[in-house]
Amino acid sequence: MKPAALSTGIFAAAAAFIAAAASAHGATAPIALVVDAREAPRNILHITETVPVNTSGPMTLYYPLWIPGEHSPSGPIQGVASLHIRANGSDVAWTRDPVDLATFHLTPPPGATSLDVSFDNLITASDPMATPNIVIINWNRVLLYPAGRPSSDIDFTPSIILPAGWTFGTALSGPKRNVDRVDFATTSLLTLVDSPLDAGRYGRRIVLLDDGGYSNEIDAFGDAPEDLGLSDENVQHYKSLIAEADALYGARHWRHYHFLLTLTDAIPGQGIEHHESSDNRASADYWTNAAQLEGGADLLPHEYSHSWNGKYRRPADLIQPDYQKPERTDLLWVYEGLNQYLGDMLAFRSGFVPTSEYPEYLANIYAQMDYEPGRLADPLVDTAVAAPYLYNAPDEWSSQRRSAGDFYTEGELVWLSVDAIIRAQSHGGRSLDDFLKAFDGQQNTPPMVVPYTRDDVVAALEKVQPYDWNGFFQKWVYDVALHPAAFGIDLTGWRLYWTRTPNHWDDLDEETGGAANFRYSLGFSTGSDGKIDDVLAGSPAAIAGIGPQTQIVAVNGRKFSIEGLHRAVADAKDPNRPIDLIVLDDDLYRTVDISYHGGDRYPHLERVPGNDDVLRLITAPRRKP
Repeated sequence: MKPAALSTGIFAAAAAFIAAAASAHGATAPIALVVDAREAPRNILHITETVPVNTSGPMTLYYPLWIPGEHSPSGPIQGVASLHIRANGSDVAWTRDPVDLATFHLTPPPGATSLDVSFDNLITASDPMATPNIVIINWNRVLLYPAGRPSSDIDFTPSIILPAGWTFGTALSGPKRNVDRVDFATTSLLTLVDSPLDAGRYGRRIVLLDDGGYSNEIDAFGDAPEDLGLSDENVQHYKSLIAEADALYGARHWRHYHFLLTLTDAIPGQGIEHHESSDNRASADYWTNAAQLEGGADLLPHEYSHSWNGKYRRPADLIQPDYQKPERTDLLWVYEGLNQYLGDMLAFRSGFVPTSEYPEYLANIYAQMDYEPGRLADPLVDTAVAAPYLYNAPDEWSSQRRSAGDFYTEGELVWLSVDAIIRAQSHGGRSLDDFLKAFDGQQNTPPMVVPYTRDDVVAALEKVQPYDWNGFFQKWVYDVALHPAAFGIDLTGWRLYWTRTPNHWDDLDEETGGAANFRYSLGFSTGSDGKIDDVLAGSPAAIAGIGPQTQIVAVNGRKFSIEGLHRAVADAKDPNRPIDLIVLDDDLYRTVDISYHGGDRYPHLERVPGNDDVLRLITAPRRKP
């Protein structure tokens, strides 16, 4: 419940502030924003704003929809409730736009100099942003802003009221704390949306860099104190990450960087990039379970790399003046695909994962992409163009439809191939690192955006190493490619082969998430509960009539288990004996016979005799001792 006396006091103070600011700055007075997060453990935030009135006629307020880094109209307008707008002590009527549902129209009364806006942000189970001990504040979720000016020209003075005793982390400047209220310096809407805040009952701050006017830290929050127990060895890996990124890019576009990290099983894993921070979310045991950290080692490196690739350099079609105009996402195969490659490289170079595991990792992702039936119809670029809806598409039939993950994973293979081609064409004299220094590094700057197009990428690559880059991208990104680009494997001294021994990364998936990979044998993956989300077209399971949402109940007459299914696949040597399953579809049980006799199949890479091991060179640390 919102405290009855809160709004009156906040609005009175904000109105006085705006009156003074308006006298000095006229129409440029900032919007006073207060987020009352004291009921965050109950999954509700209370918001108050004082918005200057700069018009004598109708006025429009927006709720942000298209959030940079999320690549879709993901602003959760459904979480806005109890919206009240007042001016001069009286209610102001508002109407929602019948087409753009995140737009609100109103007419301030004559003589009004400001609007008092209040609403609640409802945090739901389908979009969790809080637990009893943690809250994630994405400022775009807790504000309305006036139409008519670009986000860079609208100023906010933000504040937050935290639950008693909670600590916080954010890249916002000028924090001043008074008991549990924190006031921040006035900043543009552009910077505010780019600067999330995490807070919690249990927090840990780890300083990674404090030198020469630059600082870098992890602000972590867990549901329990023991979740924050990162080892000294892994602290050093994070410090190495900063040095490796410096060596990779040769310049910085941040001054004070904050890795925000929440550790909880109540909020799904996620990573969202910002100029001087990143919003990272992982499982409760991410820091204390070696398999969890290895399996997700690229989380912080990936988002950190985005400070250069994605925030500083950004596709021109992703840049819009406000948060309502749709983005064009066709170059996400550069923005995210290149960054997937770089995030993984930084994880290996920083020591989070042994470099000896990189060939296994490549074999794993290559096989994933090569076994997608959807690639027979859709080029990789289409997954980027369709990103705004693919991000929210269900897992069912994802291999047939293709997914937003493709321009990450297959994009990584494209950029590995670019790296391998540069190395081969220059006889080892240059690599993708040289492109990154020239394109994404350039020189030290404050947070800013330098746009690019496909032609700019090609021209920059040409300067590093002459090659038909346009033709290369046309073949592997813009045309239908029956197989992923294999240059990055073939040119690095390795080749793909198959055995019945699980790939290391499949073992990690099974250990950390309970997901078992039968894609290359039966044609699906399944969890410990036997549920199937996707079935490969033409696979033995598909031929037997199994589809998404099927649950395996029994295998060869015994209760389902992953171990039992592995055993049945291994024992199915007799070509006349199928694998017998009892499955559940909705409330219907049925018996299914799968005719498959090839045993488990898993991809690996092996060295090609006489060729240099270029993968070892790619993952080798770059930092100075």
